[in-house]
Amino acid sequence: MVHEQLSHSRSEFYGSLSRAIEHRKQNPAKSPQELIFVDELIDNQPPDIQLSDAVTFCVGGFHTTGTALLWAIYYLCNNEDVQEKLYRELVENIDGEITPADIANCTQS
Repeated sequence: MVHEQLSHSRSEFYGSLSRAIEHRKQNPAKSPQELIFVDELIDNQPPDIQLSDAVTFCVGGFHTTGTALLWAIYYLCNNEDVQEKLYRELVENIDGEITPADIANCTQS
């Protein structure tokens, strides 16, 4: 049962990435500001490597983000003064849904 679920999830993940790569090939970026990592794969990797590299980027990004968050939480737990400053700043600057502008107004984050 678990093996079947894992196999299904893997197929869905690979399928989503394959569709994203194909979509991007058919709809290339119109300017340098629109470039994303898939464009780098399409331009610099042979077709048989593109999907495996896309998986590597996604998994690597997942672990990198998780590790960074873990260290941030650890730091905050060990520095209550910084934790309090961050809390106060978030309460003062964010009202409702967080936007990029809200984050830009924060100095502690």
